[in-house]
Amino acid sequence: MCTYFMRYFFFFLCWFALIPAYAGGDESVQGQQPVTQNVLLCPPIAALKKNPDTQTWYTSGGWKSFDISFVDKVTQFSGAQWKGANLGQIFCVYRGDLATEFPILLAYNVLAFTPKGGQWSDDLGGYLNCEAPNREDCPFIVRIKQESADIYKQAEELKTNTPKSTRSGF
Repeated sequence: MCTYFMRYFFFFLCWFALIPAYAGGDESVQGQQPVTQNVLLCPPIAALKKNPDTQTWYTSGGWKSFDISFVDKVTQFSGAQWKGANLGQIFCVYRGDLATEFPILLAYNVLAFTPKGGQWSDDLGGYLNCEAPNREDCPFIVRIKQESADIYKQAEELKTNTPKSTRSGF
């Protein structure tokens, strides 16, 4: 009878411990991998590369353009734009020598929180602009999950680190 009661007590204890996870609590409460917040900037001009086949620009850090560009040499950073609702896409804007050329828009492959500080504008209806000649004036924060660990390895470590007297047989 006591073992039966202990099992249900343990079940309810675990259930109440998980309620914050289902209520939209912090991810660390949910037992998921911790996340880190990283303050990033648009890439420096020197990091931009042009694909001669597709006529698009990219960086090794995950930035890329989707439109064909006739700009052969990037000479200035013009600013950045964020589009979204609390979480959104960052676009960095660059220009070449000629004022008549279309700007280069690089998109980042990770979503960013609504930018604050620097030269970022107020909300303009689902987007914010950062019009600045220096990329340091347009910081933004991304939230990146750390690499997930092997769940079976974690379970084995828990099993080996638990004293035998506290292990239950159910």
